[in-house]
Amino acid sequence: MRYNTDMNARIFPLLALCLLGLGGLWPAELVAPIALAEPTGSPRETYPYRVPAADPMHPNATEYVVLGQTRMHEERYLEAIEYFKLAIGLNPSSAVTAAIYNNLGDAYLALGQAYQQYGDTRNAAVYFQYAIISFQYAIRIQPQFAAYFQNLARTYRLAGYLSLAEGHLLDALAHNPADAEACFLLALIYGEQNQAQLAQQRLQQFLALAPHTQLAVAAKRLMNQPKRPRRP
Repeated sequence: MRYNTDMNARIFPLLALCLLGLGGLWPAELVAPIALAEPTGSPRETYPYRVPAADPMHPNATEYVVLGQTRMHEERYLEAIEYFKLAIGLNPSSAVTAAIYNNLGDAYLALGQAYQQYGDTRNAAVYFQYAIISFQYAIRIQPQFAAYFQNLARTYRLAGYLSLAEGHLLDALAHNPADAEACFLLALIYGEQNQAQLAQQRLQQFLALAPHTQLAVAAKRLMNQPKRPRRP
């Protein structure tokens, strides 16, 4: 399933200009600024914002991740983002980098929610888009981790893009009915929409397509879960 050209090109016209102009946005290029409207900072972050600097003598991705996670716990999301970017820049496409992209998506998502709660829909939309891209790259690197799909579906809901994402996934499946990842993500989107029966149908379709994968374990677990209230 292709996330970075097809779906974003139709859901996010502004991002599409960046993606098409680069001929496909590769993970290393996500570290650089994307041509979006520049956000002004989170309303939660009243402390002086400091851009972390890379240590050219002792570059250490693990240390940057730990520092980023610490900033997340402190709700210093802008600084967390910079540390996660530094970690990604040291190794932009290894298996462990998927987890860092997921962390990066979490930080962008937290900022988007902060802006949303503050009533600043413009900046919230910017950060939600960054979060979506980050989760998509996590999936691209490690497509068998259900948590990355779940984070992406949740971000679609918080950003108000569930219906658009549903339509594009249905279109993708019309062109390629064997797209198992599209089935799995579509099931999660139906779950976010509280459409349990449709979610079950798509999970069954996914299991028929990819019964012996790591995602299949998550799909079976989801099918057996009792219906729960949707998380905020």
